[in-house]
Amino acid sequence: LMFSPGGDRLAYGAWTDSNLRVVVDDRPGRPLLGVASMFFDHAGNLFYVAHDRFGMVFVGNEVVLGRHAAIAWPTVSREGGRWAYAASDGGPWFAVENGQFDPPYPQVRDLAFEPGYGRFAYVAGDDTEEILIVDGRAGRSWKKLVESVFNSEGGHLGYIARTDTMAVVVIDGNAVGVHEEADDLIFNGRGDRYAYMGTDDRLMAVYHDQGAHPFPILIGGSLVFSSDGDHWGCLAGDPGRRRLFLAVDGSETDVLFDWAGFSSSVTAQLDSIIAGTGGMNLVRDWVRAEMHLWLEAYPH
Repeated sequence: LMFSPGGDRLAYGAWTDSNLRVVVDDRPGRPLLGVASMFFDHAGNLFYVAHDRFGMVFVGNEVVLGRHAAIAWPTVSREGGRWAYAASDGGPWFAVENGQFDPPYPQVRDLAFEPGYGRFAYVAGDDTEEILIVDGRAGRSWKKLVESVFNSEGGHLGYIARTDTMAVVVIDGNAVGVHEEADDLIFNGRGDRYAYMGTDDRLMAVYHDQGAHPFPILIGGSLVFSSDGDHWGCLAGDPGRRRLFLAVDGSETDVLFDWAGFSSSVTAQLDSIIAGTGGMNLVRDWVRAEMHLWLEAYPH
C-alpha cells in the first residue's frame, strides 16, 4: 500500500478478475502482468512502471505515457508536471523527458530533476567511460561516475567521478577534492554546505566546506546534515575499543550504535524494504534521528 504525500490518496496492487491491477482510491486500473515500481509525486499524481502483454509501460494517472521493450529509472519533478525515465526498444538506451527522446547511449541511469530550479540530469555512457548530461548538454568524460546529487532546495549539483587512479569530487563544475576513494557526497538543504567521505593511504576522513575530520573507521552511507543544515553527523568507529558511535561535526559522542537493536529494526522492516515501500538506508535514518536528539540535549 502507498499513500500520496498529502495522505489523501491510496494506491496498491491487487488481483481482480484474474488480472493484476493498480487500485487507486478504490478504482482498479488497466490489466497488467506485473508492476515494477509505483510512486506519487508531491501533487498527488500516481505514476508506475508495469508489464502488460505488449511490453513495458510508463503510466501516469492511468494514462500510458510511454511504451517500450524496457523501462528503468523513472522519476518525477518535486513540483509536479515533469516526468522522465530511461528506455530501450531492444537496442541502446535513451532518456525520455515528458515524451521527448534524448540521443541514445549504451547505458543510461540515475535520472533526476533539480528541486525548484528544473534542471534535468542523468548519467550516460558505456563500460569504458561515462558522462553527466544536464539539460541535454554533455559534460566531460570520466572512467566512471560514482554518484551525482542535487541539493534538496536546488541550485547546486555535485558528483563523484573516477579516473583510472583517483576519485574526483566536483561541485558546480569545480573540483573540490581528489582522493584514492570518495563517496557519500551530500549537501545541506540550502546548498551552502557540503560533505563527503574520502580515503587516502587507508586513512579515512569526512571532508566538508569548512575542513576535514579523520576517523579510524567510517561507515559509508551514514553521512547526513542536521535539519537546520548547520551540523553534519555520521557513523564512525574505533577498532581499538571495538565500538561504533555517532560523530557530530567531527567529534565523538556518547551515542553508541546498538547493533542488536538495529538488526531487530531491519528484520522488522524487511518486508517493506523488499516491496519497495520502506526506507532503503536505515543507517542514515538512524544517524539523522540520533543526531537530532543529541543536538537537542547538547545545543550548539
